[in-house]
Amino acid sequence: MENLFNAYAAHKNIPVDDFSFTCNSNDGNKIKISPTHTAKMLNLEASDDRLVHVIIHVTFSYVFNLVIRSGSGEEITFKIKKDSQLNKAFAAYCERVGVALESVRFLFDGEAVRGEKTLRGIGMKQDYTVIEAVMEQTGGFSVRD
Repeated sequence: MENLFNAYAAHKNIPVDDFSFTCNSNDGNKIKISPTHTAKMLNLEASDDRLVHVIIHVTFSYVFNLVIRSGSGEEITFKIKKDSQLNKAFAAYCERVGVALESVRFLFDGEAVRGEKTLRGIGMKQDYTVIEAVMEQTGGFSVRD
């Protein structure tokens, strides 16, 4: 199936992770196809020289559900295109929770994310991935012995 994924991506001039394939099984359930699947794994092999006809459905994943989670665990989900800058989602989050954009730091996998970055730019590949929103701390002091 990897050849099928690569050929389709080349034909559409898009990255392989921007779409997914599904097909219907014999019992009518949808099966998500991955590049590592084989026809045998999907029970698509013909026997007795019969031709197997399979309809493959393509789902494009240009739009992701981005979850921004506050320090208290509250989550707000935004729909955002993979190649859109995160500025709008960050500003909308701050507006919804009533804080200034300048007072919040956004983290993905523990690393700070700037608003001009995109989901693709930070390596986010999974739908409903979480970005943490933490209030930036100013001031403070340290105690010395």
